[in-house]
Amino acid sequence: MRDYLESVDNSTKLYKLIDRHAPDYQRFAEFDQIMQSLDTQPIRARVTWDIGRLKRIHGGCGEKLMHFQGVPAAGYLQANWTEDRTKFLSESATWMWNTMKTGGIIVFRVDGLKKPEVFSLWERFLAGTIDAEDVRNGLKIIQDIVKHRPNP
Repeated sequence: MRDYLESVDNSTKLYKLIDRHAPDYQRFAEFDQIMQSLDTQPIRARVTWDIGRLKRIHGGCGEKLMHFQGVPAAGYLQANWTEDRTKFLSESATWMWNTMKTGGIIVFRVDGLKKPEVFSLWERFLAGTIDAEDVRNGLKIIQDIVKHRPNP
């Protein structure tokens, strides 16, 4: 959290932080999808964000909406300036809204993996020592174990 707070005001630091965590997020999203595919309770679909597109939108906001460069006649007083920005905002907001409406957002919180057996699978999947099929098989085994485990 401290890394995030320190990088919020500096897009270079923010992008480095995102780039550092994006692979783990993508991997966790894949792991989450596997878990959900085996869940016996029907759940809302999950959303996996396109990190690259979010970064492009963020950069576009700075470039198009905050940094008015050049002389006014060649910049914000130009005839198509407002139309271009409106189109950018509309397309960006529509994509984000439609993405959010399609399902629950995957939050990258490995501490939410409550069963130690599941957390162990996650660690091995993240490290690349097991693949999606191994996770699927491991989760099926864990379901049976947990189902027969006495309640604490």
